[in-house]
Amino acid sequence: MFKNIKLFTTMALLAIAVFAFSSCSKESKIEGKWKITKASADVSDDKGSTWTFKENGSCTIALDEEDWDGDWSISKDELSIDLEEVDDIKISGEFTIDELSGSAMSLSGTWTIKDIDYGDSYKVKASYDFEKK
Repeated sequence: MFKNIKLFTTMALLAIAVFAFSSCSKESKIEGKWKITKASADVSDDKGSTWTFKENGSCTIALDEEDWDGDWSISKDELSIDLEEVDDIKISGEFTIDELSGSAMSLSGTWTIKDIDYGDSYKVKASYDFEKK
């Protein structure tokens, strides 16, 4: 009987641990302020910038002395960012979440930059490593 109680207790603790781990969603892990520690060549000027993801789905990217506000969402392992239009330029990004923990994040994907006046757009491949601030 003692063996059954010990087994039941072990199984109950394991179930609680699995539930606690699974309830920690990607959305809650990404919320907060992140600083880019490494950026690929095409976006190397982004290194040192900070990205803030808020619980309400809004975000701010602070690069140099300029802030870009927008919205973010996660679907499976994909992070989407849509920034507000600034000076007739619309920027959006689609990134694969390569790593996401409580203190580190790695993204790889593509920024799409569109000139609203002329209808031109181009894509920039980007990969970033972040540390949580």
